Amino acid sequence: VTLIEARGRKVSFLEEAARVAGPAANLTVLHARIEQAGNDPTHRHAYDLITSRALADMPRLISLARPLATPGATLLAMR
Repeated sequence: VTLIEARGRKVSFLEEAARVAGPAANLTVLHARIEQAGNDPTHRHAYDLITSRALADMPRLISLARPLATPGATLLAMR
């Protein structure tokens, strides 16, 4: 599971949560904007499931998520 977050305070919290959860949780925290992650070859077309909460309107969210998604990926958008 890769958690992408742009805000430093939230990244710190997520990193601590990942540390407490331990290696078995298989959590990675990426301090980046979604646009940056989508341009990084490591993350491009790498995810079968993408979730977001109140990130953008649906057309914009789809365009932001598309570079990260594998073909046939699922997008769960919580508003």
